[in-house]
Amino acid sequence: MTTHTYGTSLRWTGRTRPVRLTAIVLRPVIVAQGATHDEVERLLHKAHRQCYVANSLTATVTLEPEISVR
Repeated sequence: MTTHTYGTSLRWTGRTRPVRLTAIVLRPVIVAQGATHDEVERLLHKAHRQCYVANSLTATVTLEPEISVR
């Protein structure tokens, strides 16, 4: 599995300090060989559920992957 690009979006609240992140959207572009689209998606979401960083944040972290299988 190769990740070619990785995009993110951040949203925050508050015009005065402290500024706080409220949402993070991760948009990985994944090209896979030797796996099905469903397998890649399942593994990606499993990794996200077990991610120490994502689970440590109070902001919402959302995955919006673009998956291609060759």
